[in-house]
Amino acid sequence: MPNVFSIFKKKSDTLPLVSISCLVYNHAAFLDDAFKGFLKQKTNFKFEVIIHDDASNDGSREIIDSYTKKYPDIFFPFIQRTNQYSQGIRGISERYNFPRCRGKYIAMCEGDDYWRDENKLQTQVDFLERHAEYSMSCHQALVIDNSNLRDSLFNSIKKDTEITFDELLFKNTIPTASIVFRNTSIHLPTHIETGDWILCLYLARQGKIHFSTSVMSVYRKHPNSVWSSLPLKEMIYKGITVMNQINEYYNFEFDQKIQLAIQERLKMLK
Repeated sequence: MPNVFSIFKKKSDTLPLVSISCLVYNHAAFLDDAFKGFLKQKTNFKFEVIIHDDASNDGSREIIDSYTKKYPDIFFPFIQRTNQYSQGIRGISERYNFPRCRGKYIAMCEGDDYWRDENKLQTQVDFLERHAEYSMSCHQALVIDNSNLRDSLFNSIKKDTEITFDELLFKNTIPTASIVFRNTSIHLPTHIETGDWILCLYLARQGKIHFSTSVMSVYRKHPNSVWSSLPLKEMIYKGITVMNQINEYYNFEFDQKIQLAIQERLKMLK
């Protein structure tokens, strides 16, 4: 995809090593946590924050503007006038954020999540710099459920490990706000509902994926969340829809494994 957003990039003598991709929609209640989590990172390299706001109407834009004015060399927002998601547009990161990322690495964190470890970026980048065979680094996350005040971990992985393509076909166990990957030419379908899932699958075929049990980010469940706010039944069927889309994307090369994963999901309805 050609980079049509170069007009929004500011010139700099030194390019950032990391670009933080942040999607925002009506996250005014959470943005301070997200942005402060970025700014408190202790790194020996420059980073930038690439923001896409999908026409928020809750004051998110004003918060984004305030941070951009205060940190004009770090925050680079793109504000939509019309909500893209409601128009059926998917693959927001691939369409609007990734083409603007100048860093060697891209880190992801949506506006309602946040980073809780000030050494997160440095730790993950150091790992990827030392291990060229890995395409991505990720880690454990704390899940904060605003509806019942019960916190938990994002997955049940007990030790540092490699997450494989086959495991990801069965279930995406990677918290979005934990992802740091190499910024290479990325060609992903833009119609799949959960872009982070297809991104992880894509990266799993480009190299190894390292998972750390360090809890360095927070995944927030809340009533306005696109995914976690869904009733269980709807979430299961939505996940099956994504699996079928992934199956089509890979020309049914992994049909048997995906069908098995779908059957396991359907069992949750019984």
